[in-house]
Amino acid sequence: MKYFTKLSMQEVLDFLNENGLYVIDDDLEENLNDCSENNESSCYIRCFDTKVINNPIMDAIAKKIAHQTGLNLSEYVDNHKINIIELNDFVCCRVFIDDEFSERDVILLRAYWKMMSDKFKNEPYKQDLEEYLNTNSPEM
Repeated sequence: MKYFTKLSMQEVLDFLNENGLYVIDDDLEENLNDCSENNESSCYIRCFDTKVINNPIMDAIAKKIAHQTGLNLSEYVDNHKINIIELNDFVCCRVFIDDEFSERDVILLRAYWKMMSDKFKNEPYKQDLEEYLNTNSPEM
């Protein structure tokens, strides 16, 4: 799968907050292990912004959002998670799907990809985003 660039860490955090997600503390090493074990059932979005490298404030934000996040809906907290992992100079956002896409999963992914496509209309990966969405999301 391809990785997608040019979304800053703050934009990722803002997107999560705007879509009813919250940050909780968790063990980063455990999340990294989850990343390697669950790659076939996850969606990856690579976020990179050269302006935030070695910036103490943004580093603090990156560390904060590098912990596990869960949907702010009690019925989905245990089964539907989003992990954001800080790996050197980028943040990897992954959506875990346990058994199948829920309606909220699809809405969240569509909103994220629409934001990415709208923000970078002339970027070559817009087609990659749309192709991935069309081949990996169920019909609503």
